[in-house]
Amino acid sequence: MPPQQTTTFDTLEIHLQKPHALDIDGDVFCFQWANYFFIAWMPVYLQDERHFSEAEAKPIIFALFIAAIFGLLAGGFIADWLVKKKGLRFGRRLVGITGMGMCGILIFIAAITAQNNLAAVSLVVANGFYGFSVMTSFGVCSDIGRNNSGAVAGAMNFSGQMGSFFLAIVFGKIADVTHNLNYPLFVVTFVLLIGCMLWLIIDPLQQLTIPVKEESDQLAPVSLPHE
Repeated sequence: MPPQQTTTFDTLEIHLQKPHALDIDGDVFCFQWANYFFIAWMPVYLQDERHFSEAEAKPIIFALFIAAIFGLLAGGFIADWLVKKKGLRFGRRLVGITGMGMCGILIFIAAITAQNNLAAVSLVVANGFYGFSVMTSFGVCSDIGRNNSGAVAGAMNFSGQMGSFFLAIVFGKIADVTHNLNYPLFVVTFVLLIGCMLWLIIDPLQQLTIPVKEESDQLAPVSLPHE
């Protein structure tokens, strides 16, 4: 009798039954609020709320994405270094908390300051810290998913896109009602801080128990550092 093979639907069913897997989904749902703001609303915010001209806003947007590139690279390397030095749970959590926490704080500073240049700099740096959370979140997918990390990452990414969807609705609605683009940033800050707190319960040591197909090319189990 041929061995029973694991399908993507089997993985997703078990994923939805595991609270520690749903925790990372919730975290990505939260930080995608910031991502969609940076991509879709940042140019509008700079020109309509902060009164930068189009020519002045262009280098700011350029710097925004350069900061994201460095944040992604730094987040990945720092997370791996901390995992080797302090263990898997500590390394993943510290980078996730730092990334989301600093991103939320800097967006809050941008919303409350009267100085347009400070607001722009705060948002650029915030996008760099956003990259920290992205890289460590995908690291957790590999930690808990192992052979099925692709399906786990897919479920996580779906949750993140739902966060972007809700940001698009909420941000625009608040801006329409208040005629102010700073007020929606308070909501983004609140959501990011919720995501930051979720890192306190995200546990990369809790692997999903999913049967793998019995084949000669099956990935060998990887030992994880225990704390």
